[in-house]
Amino acid sequence: MSSGVDKEKLARQIAADKRITEGSICLLSVVEPCIAPMVKGNKASKKLELVMAPRKCVFVYHYFNDPVFGFWSCSYPELGAV
Repeated sequence: MSSGVDKEKLARQIAADKRITEGSICLLSVVEPCIAPMVKGNKASKKLELVMAPRKCVFVYHYFNDPVFGFWSCSYPELGAV
């Protein structure tokens, strides 16, 4: 799934289509830009260095419909970059 997709709108549509009124609605896995550690060679010192660099990472979004708090979501990054 593209990071340009409206994930909340999609989750609400899934809930409506499947008539989910309570509990877990869906998990969405999305590749998005992030800053992540990367091993890079330093030509001057001839050593490997750990640097933070722009990368693409996989994020998981979990959407819920809670009877007390209503519609909500949480997201977390997968370990490692793409």
